[in-house]
Amino acid sequence: MILAGKGGGKLRAGRHLTAAQSVPMTNLYLSLLDKMGVQQERLGDSSGRFDLGRGFVTSGFTLCYIFTE
Repeated sequence: MILAGKGGGKLRAGRHLTAAQSVPMTNLYLSLLDKMGVQQERLGDSSGRFDLGRGFVTSGFTLCYIFTE
């Protein structure tokens, strides 16, 4: 997944995050909803929230932040 923009200043720029294959993509979606002010307890098959402040390298999904000024 590639995100372009800064989410109204709510996302940190220049990031590349990778998650374990066992982490559902809906965890990422849930965390992005949080950042946009939408409080949702669960989303689809989510098992929790993805820590957008960290990341770890394995073979799951990849989130790339690409920001334009």
